[in-house]
Amino acid sequence: MILAVLFAATQFYAQPGRKVESDIEKLVPKNISGWTAPADDSVYSSATLHQYIDGASEIYRALNVQRVVARRYIKQGFPQITADIFKMKSPADAFGAYHHDIRDGADPHIGRESEYDGASLAFWKDRYVVYVTAAAASEPVKAAIFAIGEAAANAIPSDGDPPSLLDLLPPQGLLSADTRYFHNHFLLNLYYYVSEKNLLNLDSDTEGVMARYKTPDGPPMTCLIIRYPAEAAARAARSEFLRAYLPDAGSDDLAQTENARWTGIRMTDKLLCVVFDAPAKADAIQLMDKIAGPGGTSK
Repeated sequence: MILAVLFAATQFYAQPGRKVESDIEKLVPKNISGWTAPADDSVYSSATLHQYIDGASEIYRALNVQRVVARRYIKQGFPQITADIFKMKSPADAFGAYHHDIRDGADPHIGRESEYDGASLAFWKDRYVVYVTAAAASEPVKAAIFAIGEAAANAIPSDGDPPSLLDLLPPQGLLSADTRYFHNHFLLNLYYYVSEKNLLNLDSDTEGVMARYKTPDGPPMTCLIIRYPAEAAARAARSEFLRAYLPDAGSDDLAQTENARWTGIRMTDKLLCVVFDAPAKADAIQLMDKIAGPGGTSK
């Protein structure tokens, strides 16, 4: 489902952002399929985004949003359509913003990945995440939403690559719709609550993916893969996590937690792999072996 606050964002359009010229505005035409954008665009920076989507702006800030353009389209007799274009620092950040929500709606094949749900289209391509929404859907409204989205996608010359960490995720049992990308502790705790404290020493220089894997019964296993800027940083994070989260771990860095499931951590060079909620110790070991390699953890 598309981030709920973006459905509400059109209600806050009366709070204008700073009006500036920006190349991003050229991605979406102001007149298309009989719909027109009579007012100036509202443009927001990372620092001012809260004026538009207060409450959700921190999610985009945590994923290095650089600029947001909001444009509203009108056509007599139809509900307003709003196009929100988020320019991120990198394609990986655009992937992360798009996948902040679980994406299980219909894929209209616009951009790199896309979803159409109700009267809302979302897609990402290269450094951009685009949302085109209306209050209600009819065939003319849907056609206009798609026309605006396709025009924006066609104006972005490169597809962009998803985070390279995704390549390390074993495909068997992966719940791909629930895969997330993050940099910091704030976002990680939204996806899987670890601790109030930043036990994995996450910051703007780290990047990670969170994935979930099916189990025969009960909740899925959760897997984190985190890349640090240096091996020493990964080693320090591993030590802190073991000290604070797994004080009873054995020499294999695994322990059974209060929910009777297993958690373990494995380090390879600058990478940490952490598995939560494995139904058996062997399941945690098997998943970590596939990601970080077999054998003991680097000390």
